[in-house]
Amino acid sequence: CCWVLNYSCILRCKMCYKWKDDIFFNPGAKAASLQDWKNCITSLREISPGLLQINFGGGEPFLRQDILEAVSFSKDRGFKTNIASNGYLIDASVAKEIGRSGLDSIILSLDSLNPATHDYLRGTEGAFDRVMRSIDLLEQFGQGIYKGICCVIYEKNLEEILDLAAWVEGDERINSVYFMAAMQP
Repeated sequence: CCWVLNYSCILRCKMCYKWKDDIFFNPGAKAASLQDWKNCITSLREISPGLLQINFGGGEPFLRQDILEAVSFSKDRGFKTNIASNGYLIDASVAKEIGRSGLDSIILSLDSLNPATHDYLRGTEGAFDRVMRSIDLLEQFGQGIYKGICCVIYEKNLEEILDLAAWVEGDERINSVYFMAAMQP
C-alpha cells in the first residue's frame, strides 16, 4: 500500500516537480494529521488482516516531523514498512529515530556515483554528499534495516549506471538497486 504523506520536497529534481506548484493540488487544503493517518492504518488492518507493507512516500517523507510515529504505529499493527527518501534530511538524530521506529526498509535516491551528475539530476548542490552520509548513518544506527537504491536513468547518467550497479553489488551496506526510466513530470 503506497501512501503519499506530503507533496513537498526540498530538492529540485529534473524528473519530479514536487517542488513546484501543482495545479491539481489546493495549497489551502488542510493536510491529513497524524491522527488521520493512524485512523487509515487502523482501518487498513481491519480490511487486510494478512501480511502487507505500507510504503510511505512523498515528496520527501522526512519533511513531516511525525513520519516515524506513523511508521511505529504501523509496525505495532503488524505491517511491514518502507520509506522512499532522497536522504537529504537524514542526519545522526534522524538516523537514530529511524533505527528506533522499527522501519523495515528504506529506498534512497542515488543517480550516479559522480557527485556532479547526481547533484545536477537532483537539482541541488550537495545532494550526493547528503545521500552518502545517510547511508553511513543508517548503517550505524539502523542495524537490520533493508537499504536499497533507486536510480532514475537519463542520458546524463546512462554511462554511469553500470558503475553504480557494481558499487551496490560490492557494498555490503546496500541490499539492492533498481532503475527507473525517466518519465515526463
